[in-house]
Amino acid sequence: MRVLHIMSGFGGGISMFIQNQAQGMVGQGISFDVATYDEVSQEFQAAIRRVDGQIHTMYNPKKSGWKKFIREFEKVLATGYDVVHCHIGGYRAIPYYLLAKKAGI
Repeated sequence: MRVLHIMSGFGGGISMFIQNQAQGMVGQGISFDVATYDEVSQEFQAAIRRVDGQIHTMYNPKKSGWKKFIREFEKVLATGYDVVHCHIGGYRAIPYYLLAKKAGI
């Protein structure tokens, strides 16, 4: 199973949750990829790599524009996921929901 976790920033409870989950999934056949706007720590990267995951640095639509954000995020989704878990709440999650739905996830 392949899971994409979406988080806006690094260094809070959500990133620690994802890191802990990844560490618990080693050898379970579940890989975690992470899409984020932020740089992540070496420890976080290592935890994601141990479950054969990747970290995708996204373009922030507020800084780079919506077209660039959508184009790049669609490329990430096109690599194929069984589940997308968005750790961004409220109305800010709507673009991720719509793009995942469009990709059939």
